[in-house]
Amino acid sequence: MSKDKEKELLAMLRALSEGTVAEKDLQNMIQYLEKDLQPIKVRSAKNKGMKLQQQTCRMISNASGIPYTQGSDDSLIQSRPSGQHGTDVILLGEAHTVFPFSIECKKTESFSLPAVIEQAKANMKQGDDWMIIHANSKIKKPVVIMEFEAFLNHYFKKKDICDVD
Repeated sequence: MSKDKEKELLAMLRALSEGTVAEKDLQNMIQYLEKDLQPIKVRSAKNKGMKLQQQTCRMISNASGIPYTQGSDDSLIQSRPSGQHGTDVILLGEAHTVFPFSIECKKTESFSLPAVIEQAKANMKQGDDWMIIHANSKIKKPVVIMEFEAFLNHYFKKKDICDVD
């Protein structure tokens, strides 16, 4: 729920407690709360996730210069179809060479980070590093979650620069 909507509802509740709220406003408040409290449908949740996967594919394509064609089996960058096992973004050939990550995408308001990390590790290709792309209604632009050592190794293009236990 947005801050503006929360403020509007708070004002309506105050007016209700003071006995000055209009019947129409009370009905609007009830309808809004009923709608906001309904759980998201499974299909809607999957669609949100697929959109983030496709956005991730486009961003990798733009950064690498490797074409991404949504829905194409010939593309070196692919969004995994819903319900299939494996990483959410499939990188083949040159795309995998320039971007050697196993990517999980999560577009949700909350999740268990340890559980998602375990999922990313379980789906990780040998030789890759795992990466989680996360976005939600409060985080408009996707963020990356990955091991700090892996980030440093890729950023500085050196392996094992963090062997300092």
